[in-house]
Amino acid sequence: MIMRHLASLLFLPLILGGCVTDPSKGEDAPSIGKLGKDQNYESPSNTYIQLAYEYMKRGDYATALNKAKKAVQRDPNNGNAHLVLALLYEALGENGSANAAYRRALEVDGKNPYALNAYGSYLCKLGEYERALSHFDKALQNPLYQTPWVALANAGYCARKAGNLSRAEAYLRKALERNPGYPMALFQMAEVRFAQEKFMSARAYLQRYREVAKPTAPMLYLSILTERQLGNADQVRSDELLLKSDFPDSEQAQKLGY
Repeated sequence: MIMRHLASLLFLPLILGGCVTDPSKGEDAPSIGKLGKDQNYESPSNTYIQLAYEYMKRGDYATALNKAKKAVQRDPNNGNAHLVLALLYEALGENGSANAAYRRALEVDGKNPYALNAYGSYLCKLGEYERALSHFDKALQNPLYQTPWVALANAGYCARKAGNLSRAEAYLRKALERNPGYPMALFQMAEVRFAQEKFMSARAYLQRYREVAKPTAPMLYLSILTERQLGNADQVRSDELLLKSDFPDSEQAQKLGY
């Protein structure tokens, strides 16, 4: 769950492109006017951000946290340093510290769409749906945001959690307009259509998902429920076998009594 959440934010490859150069150039990121700070500016903290991310991917959160703290020390005005620190605190369940780091990232650069998207995801997890959606919307206002479908899909998920299926569908359709093969948006649309009892449509989105991503336990579970509604016993059996063989200890397998 932690790594899926981190991967869904998709900001790190975009903010780590620059290398470290002369720290004497100053701590302030070059401005791009009303759109915030340049995400690729050269900062003495970039190497530590990269190291924090690499250790995070390996599951070594203690070392990652150490590197993230050093990134903040080297350049307190690099919003991305505070952002990676916030993600680590969130992964470790340190909600107070995570919230403070997210807020600091946005104090440093309130137009940063990656920070806005990440903080929106964090707020959604806490059940603060309207605040979360406002952060997603603000991220989407920045035309320099290179992966808007991520925030749109996250907003769709959050709107669905809030019980607003029509709003969720609107966000997710926009996400798929921007990136038709984005797996998270395809799966979320399948869930929305299932909840709306549009089972043929749910099947279609799940089929599109299968074309671009490997099956997951939640996807197989939704497919089983969908195909049961459509009376397709062969597909139900096929998905049940795959769920039992590939994800025997999953929550979804337990729900079905395997």
